[in-house]
Amino acid sequence: MIGAIKLISGTAHPELAEAISKCLGADLCRTTVVRFSNENMLVQIDENVREADVFVIQPSCPPVSDGIVELLITIDALKHASAGRITAVLPYFPYVRSDKKDRPRISITARLMADLLQTAGADRVLTMHLHSPQVQGFFRIPTDQLEAAPILCDYLRESRDLSNYVLVAGDVGEAKDVEHYAARLNLPIAIVDKPRSGDDERTRAVNLIG
Repeated sequence: MIGAIKLISGTAHPELAEAISKCLGADLCRTTVVRFSNENMLVQIDENVREADVFVIQPSCPPVSDGIVELLITIDALKHASAGRITAVLPYFPYVRSDKKDRPRISITARLMADLLQTAGADRVLTMHLHSPQVQGFFRIPTDQLEAAPILCDYLRESRDLSNYVLVAGDVGEAKDVEHYAARLNLPIAIVDKPRSGDDERTRAVNLIG
């Protein structure tokens, strides 16, 4: 049997954790995070979590690498504190766009992140809208991918007249995701042909399809 629910906030986005805490009517578990002068980190769980159902809330916010290490240390601390089940809550999953080997001698880093979470001791992962469907298959532990489409579509229907609207996919890869919204809203789709030539954030739109 899994015990009481415990919520733990990482330092990446405490405001989000507070909002979740208020929504659920559950207090956040007390923790201590110490960053030493040599940039090592210590995470201590300041409450008894034995056999508890623990949710660690740590989205991928800058500095991303620090947040990942803090999350892994927190999960490991919970594991050694005999938590009953540990769920990593990552609304934006780190390195989610690095999901394939599309050039020589690179890491499929999204898969590495999945392996690290399992190795640290996570029992489940809760995330939102992964960059591509195959990322969910990288996990060897149960992973729930939530979608915001129903909430967003309800808001759009209630807030404006959609009779003269078109849904635009920012690139070809996003076309399948836009289809979910188009089906719910009964709207046409256009797709931007936007090739990317390097690792910077600059792209160039060359065609509009639709």
